Amino acid sequence: MVTSFKKQKYLNLETLRKSGVGVRTPVWFVQDGNVLFVRTIADSGKVKRIRNNPQVNIAPCKVDGNCSVIGFRHKHVKYWMRK
Repeated sequence: MVTSFKKQKYLNLETLRKSGVGVRTPVWFVQDGNVLFVRTIADSGKVKRIRNNPQVNIAPCKVDGNCSVIGFRHKHVKYWMRK
């Protein structure tokens, strides 16, 4: 799964609203082995949605959010906050 992210700079992170509607956001990420890391502001909308539902969909994309592969992959997100 993570091999599709090699040599990519951005991923499209789709988080889910309480209504179940997906919100796609292109984000910069780094990869360490089989783990992808994203850094963002702690009170951003995507973090709030992940707190409500850690199930997200991810796909490699360009900076404008256009996906370079078809389809999203389901992933359970683990997150932590640092102040």
